[in-house]
Amino acid sequence: MRQSPRDGSEPLGADRTQVVWAFGLGLVALVVASVLSHRVFAAMPHVQDSIAQLFQARIFADGMLRAPAPALPQFFQYHHVILDGGHWYSQYPPGHPAVLMLGVLVGAPWIIDPLMGGLFVAAVVLLGSELFGGDEGRLVGRIAGILALVSPFFLLMSAEFMSHPTALAAATWGLYGYVRLLRTGALSSAILGGLGLAIALLARPFSAFGVALPILLHAAWTMFRPAPPARPAPRARASAPQGMKVSWTAWGAFLGTGALGVLLLLAYNAATNGSPTLFGYEVLYGPSHGIGFGKGSWGQPPHTFARGMSQLGAQVGALNGRLFEWPVTSLWPLALGLLPGTLFARRLWLLSIPVSLLGVHVFYWYSDLCFGPRYAYEALGPILLLSAWGLVRLGTVVGGMFGARGGANGTSATKSTGTAKSTGTAAKSTGTAAKSTGKATATPTAKATATPTAKATATPTGTRALALIVPVLLIAIPTAIGLATRWPLLFEPPEPLRGAPAGSPLRAASAFQYFGPSFWGVGPALHQIVERDAELPALVFTRFAEPKVDHPTLRYIQYGCGFAFQEPNLADAPVIYANDFGADNQRLADLYPDRAVYLYDGNVESGTLRRIR
Repeated sequence: MRQSPRDGSEPLGADRTQVVWAFGLGLVALVVASVLSHRVFAAMPHVQDSIAQLFQARIFADGMLRAPAPALPQFFQYHHVILDGGHWYSQYPPGHPAVLMLGVLVGAPWIIDPLMGGLFVAAVVLLGSELFGGDEGRLVGRIAGILALVSPFFLLMSAEFMSHPTALAAATWGLYGYVRLLRTGALSSAILGGLGLAIALLARPFSAFGVALPILLHAAWTMFRPAPPARPAPRARASAPQGMKVSWTAWGAFLGTGALGVLLLLAYNAATNGSPTLFGYEVLYGPSHGIGFGKGSWGQPPHTFARGMSQLGAQVGALNGRLFEWPVTSLWPLALGLLPGTLFARRLWLLSIPVSLLGVHVFYWYSDLCFGPRYAYEALGPILLLSAWGLVRLGTVVGGMFGARGGANGTSATKSTGTAKSTGTAAKSTGTAAKSTGKATATPTAKATATPTAKATATPTGTRALALIVPVLLIAIPTAIGLATRWPLLFEPPEPLRGAPAGSPLRAASAFQYFGPSFWGVGPALHQIVERDAELPALVFTRFAEPKVDHPTLRYIQYGCGFAFQEPNLADAPVIYANDFGADNQRLADLYPDRAVYLYDGNVESGTLRRIR
C-alpha cells in the first residue's frame, strides 16, 4: 500500500466537509446506540464480562487498582471477579474499565460504549477518504459510515458495556493514524496510530494482536524498502499511488507509543496479579485458561485445530447473516469489494486485518455468538470499507454504462477536432471544440493533442450521482426488508418460549436468545424495586426463582442483577447486594448493624422485597 505525499495540513487528513460527515454520522451512531442502551438494555450491563469490567471501573474511580476484599467473601462471589488474598478486582485487562471509569465519574457509565461507537464511525469515514483518496475515497468513507448505522450487530454491541467497542474505536483510529503516517510522515499521525493500537491492546490484548499483526508487518516492510520516486497522479485518478519515506523519528514515535501499551499492560499485571506475564484469567481459572491447542477451561475438552476451524466457520457464518440482518447475505458487498482492479493490493492488505483477527482466534479454545460474531468485531472498519468500496465501484460502473448510453444518443457527447500544441511559454488553441483568443502559459516541452474524432461520452456529475444513488439503494432496500422482517426477531423470545412463565427454566434459557431488559439472565427489576422501596443504607440478600446451574459461567448469573450496581467499597455503598445463603445470612447482617436488611424473593423480571431487620 502506497500513498502520495501531501502537505498534511488538512484537518484530520480530510477536507472540512469529510470531517463534518465523519462526526455527523458518528453523532447519529452515538444517539441511536444511547437510545438502544436505555430502551433495550435498561442502561445497565447484562453479560458477566461487562458487569465485571464495570465493577473494575468503580474500583479505578475510587483511586485503586484492587479493592480490599469484603468479609465473608462467599456472599459476593461473581463471575470473572477475583476475590482472594485480601483483594477484590476483575480478571480483565485495564483498558476498557479505565474508559468506563470516565462514565462512572460523571454518573453515566452507559454513555461510554455508545460514545466508542460514534468515535468508530467517525474514524471509518476518515479512514476511507485517507485510504482511497479523492471523491471516490470520500464517498467510500461515507458509505462505510452509513453501513455501520444499519448494522444491528454494530449498534447493539455499542449499546451495552462490553469491551469490544473500546477496542474497535481505538484500533480503527490507530489504523487511520498509520495510513495517514504513510502519506504525510507527520509525527502527530505516528502518535495517533501508536496510541490507538496501545489502547486497543489494553482493552482486548489478543484481539488487538490480531488487528495489529498485518499493520506491523506492513510497517516493517515499508521501513526497509527503498523510497519510491514521487510522481504526480494520473489525471483520471483522484488519488496518487506513490508514497513518501517516513522518517525514523516518526517510526520511533509510532512504535514507541504502541510499545507503551505493552509496558502498561505488563505493569498492571505485575501490580494486580503478581507477575508481568500473568493475566487475571489464569489467576482465577488456572493455566489451562490460555491460548494454544491443548488448552481448555470450564470443563471444555482440550482445544484442537479442528475445533478452532469449526469455531472460525461459525463466526464467519454469523457475520454473513448477522452483520446487517438483510434477507440476503450480508457479505456480498464485501465480495464485490475484493474483485481485481484499481488499488487491488491495497484492498487485499485491508482484508488481511479481519483475516488475521479471525485467524488468531483459531488458537483460542473458547468461542460464542453473544451479540453475534463478536470475535470479528474489532475488524469492522476494514469489513465495512471493503463493502463500501464494492458498492461504490458498482455504482461507478453503472454510472459509466448510463453515461456511455447518453453519449451515444448525443445527449452528453462533444466532438473535438484539430490539434492544440504548446511551445515555449505560450500556445494557441484552435479547432471546433475550443477557441482561445489569448495566451496560456505552458511547460516548454508540453504538448496537448486531441484526436479529431474523440468523444467525451459521460458527464462526471452524472457518474458521481449514480455512484452515490446505486449504493444507497442497495443498502436501503434490503435494510428496509430486514427492519420489517428480521430486526423484530432480535427483540422477541423464540416462538415456543414466549408463553413460558418468568423464572421457569424455559424462560431463563430464552433470555440468552434475544435482546431485551432481561438479556443474558440479568435485568433491572431488582435494583428498581430496591431504589423504590428500601430504606438506605441497606443490605439486600438475593434469592432468585431461576434454576441454579452448577457451571463456572452460570453459577451466579442472576446475582448479576445486583452486582451490576455493586460498589466495591461496601462501607460507603448505599446498597450491598449479597448472595442468599439462608440461615447463614445472619452472619453477614451482624457485620452491618446500622443497615436495614432485606430479602429479595423473585426472578429476574419481578419479585418482592421483604424487610427482615
